[in-house]
Amino acid sequence: MTQTLKLIGIFTITFILLSGSSQPGFSENENEGHAQSLYARLGGQPAIQAIVTDFVARAISDSKVNFTRKGTDRPWIANPENVELLKKHLVQFFCSAAGGPEKYEGQDMKTAHFGRKITTDEFDTLVEDLKSSFDKFNVGEEEQKELLSTVESTRAEIVEEVKAPEIPEQDLAVLPFPK
Repeated sequence: MTQTLKLIGIFTITFILLSGSSQPGFSENENEGHAQSLYARLGGQPAIQAIVTDFVARAISDSKVNFTRKGTDRPWIANPENVELLKKHLVQFFCSAAGGPEKYEGQDMKTAHFGRKITTDEFDTLVEDLKSSFDKFNVGEEEQKELLSTVESTRAEIVEEVKAPEIPEQDLAVLPFPK
């Protein structure tokens, strides 16, 4: 019996040593499972840069998004300098949110979007455009969920629903309605 226990012990120690792990069932390899940060799983800054470049081009050309904010108090001019600055800030934002070393240097979301009158529908369309860019670059479902959660957390600071003016009830009676 003692001989059998010694053999089992030797086999167990040999297995552990040969598997490269100090604890059975646990990997010290950061590339397995979720040991890596979201930033690393995405491929770091170069991969995020590629996603952002595709997303910005997609969003600018999307007719459902008034990307230049035409007709608002704060229109945006899509000249090369502004587009590059936007991409720089988006890369910083996503890298930082994903756990990367980059620091976001842009304005806070409320200040950056104030007066641009971004609607819920426009925000939702931008999210769909971003998701299409994620899909193009084969971003995993879990990574998409994590990034989209970050985007969703900014909704309240970005969306400015334009509300119809309230008309007092007594004035409704005098409005001309077609017969």
